Amino acid sequence: MTGASEGNVVVAAEHPVLGLVYWTYDDGTECNSAEHYGLSDQVRSALQLPSYWRQHDHFNWAHGRHLQHVFDEMNPDSDFQEEEDQDAGRLDWVLYGTLALLQEESGQTVEEFVRWALAAAWVDIPAAAAQTDGE
Repeated sequence: MTGASEGNVVVAAEHPVLGLVYWTYDDGTECNSAEHYGLSDQVRSALQLPSYWRQHDHFNWAHGRHLQHVFDEMNPDSDFQEEEDQDAGRLDWVLYGTLALLQEESGQTVEEFVRWALAAAWVDIPAAAAQTDGE
């Protein structure tokens, strides 16, 4: 997180093993790639939003479905995919990148970690306070 802007927040949830986990977002413009929605335990990577983002039509539209984007198996750029296990005749959830690292560090199975993330209470934390606490 490059310098907390006055009045900005980060969105985080408390994980029982990992501590605070933050929403991340990369719009892809630096390397001409797709948008990437993610999670991180590093506050410096956290997405900063204006404190009023939940009441603002555009910000709420763009980020209010963050977890749906993180766990979108239809998005080939997502760190979450469903892969078919033809031998077992089922679909398995598979994590990549930072999601895989967080899941491994959590000690949870993939399913347990995904279910935690989807059920967690994601709250807004003032960015300046989060940066101070996270360093």
